[in-house]
Amino acid sequence: MKNRLRLVPLSLALAGLLVSSAACGAGGDSGSDGDKTLMFAVSTPETGPGVAYRGISDGTIAYLKWMNETNGLGGYKFEFVQVDNQSSVAGGASTTQRLLAQKPFLLDVITTPAFSGAAGIIKSTGTKTTVLAQASGDTIKAANLPHVFGMYTDYTVESLYLIDYAVKTLGLKNLALLHDTLGNEAEKQAVPYAQTVGGSMPLNITIPADATNMTSYVQRVAESGVQAVVLLSNVTLAANFVKSARSQGLNIPVLAFSPVLDQSFVSIAGDDAAAANFYVCSALPPLTADTPAVQEFKEQAPKYGSDLLRVPGEVGWNAGAVIAAAVRAVAESGKPMTNENFEQALYGLTGKQIGFTTVSIRPGEQNALVGKDGFGMYVVKNGDFVPANA
Repeated sequence: MKNRLRLVPLSLALAGLLVSSAACGAGGDSGSDGDKTLMFAVSTPETGPGVAYRGISDGTIAYLKWMNETNGLGGYKFEFVQVDNQSSVAGGASTTQRLLAQKPFLLDVITTPAFSGAAGIIKSTGTKTTVLAQASGDTIKAANLPHVFGMYTDYTVESLYLIDYAVKTLGLKNLALLHDTLGNEAEKQAVPYAQTVGGSMPLNITIPADATNMTSYVQRVAESGVQAVVLLSNVTLAANFVKSARSQGLNIPVLAFSPVLDQSFVSIAGDDAAAANFYVCSALPPLTADTPAVQEFKEQAPKYGSDLLRVPGEVGWNAGAVIAAAVRAVAESGKPMTNENFEQALYGLTGKQIGFTTVSIRPGEQNALVGKDGFGMYVVKNGDFVPANA
């Protein structure tokens, strides 16, 4: 069977609101052992403020297409339906209702605003379709939906990891927290957590995500006398902050989280990126890493898209590897390919190296694909990200 990918504009998705909730709720335990074709439905930003995250869905579909072509799914194949959610709450709700009406085996929802809209539809329909979410781990956890699985990392857990590293590894206890909207949820736990490990966060600054002039923020950090900065932001903001800090003579350590592990950081920050006191926590390795998984990604992914060799593509490719591993596990067990068996197979991957990292999915703790055990710390040397202990 040929791979099929249908792109559906949001205008058509809105028309799908005429579908009844009862019809949507019938989408659980789909997928037939007769033709062994599984529908993978994707709600992703084709337009709107989160369009860059479309690379996540592209990466996942690319991996599964590769598995289709190489018989890597234990005899099963995926077909694909992709809809534009505009990275909005309304778009997430309307596209989720439309896609669930098609009774997919898996539904993937990309971006936090879209998942926030999707969550209400998922709950109201009572669907048993397995839902994969590339969204804030806090938002997924708060939704408390039994068939929803976070497919990346939890930014709050990452922020606590950075605080631990600053206090326990670097011996720096007086910290500042700077964040844009990516760190809004993490902020709620980061500040009190610092005190529990013997540190403090006397300075807490929210920065607009599109800010480019960092002068005033750097000055506030310098005047506060803190020993290090925990920076929870997008990659462009992080690069501009580091560049501005170094130009103003502020050379204290800066610790950032996974969205910053992108070569564009090095391009923007220039020579300042190589400062030995800039650290990035990530669940995934940099694309410059010399590992079999990264080399495989760099060899295979470009066959399915010219823009996949970026962090969003890497995130999606890794999710595809996890999906494929769970499908194979069910196939090899001889059990029918139901959503229940697929979800049990996901839990069975915990502790295993799948794709780029170690999987950590447990019942009741399924809001993120990767936990602390899968994190690593990286610094910039000679224009590349390398492990901090290298």
